Amino acid sequence: MKIKPASSFKYNRPDEVAECWNGVTEAGLYGPLWNAMDDAKPLGELIDMEDSSPEDAIGLNSVASLWHKFTPEQQRKLNELAKRHKKEWDDL
Repeated sequence: MKIKPASSFKYNRPDEVAECWNGVTEAGLYGPLWNAMDDAKPLGELIDMEDSSPEDAIGLNSVASLWHKFTPEQQRKLNELAKRHKKEWDDL
């Protein structure tokens, strides 16, 4: 069964999730998130693309766009993390 990324990963880069979200280290996802950045395109190069916005550039380097770099177990953990992250924001 293919695991789809949580919608919150559409505009969150792996490095942002690794550094800013609670529970990443405990879930064993810090290294995998940074490793996924190996396939990310340089942000400056993306922003210079004709007819693109910063949001387009971030989307091209999002966790969702790099989803294939994660194992199914990591994908499950990332989606659990996204649920907790959303709840934290909703509780503010």
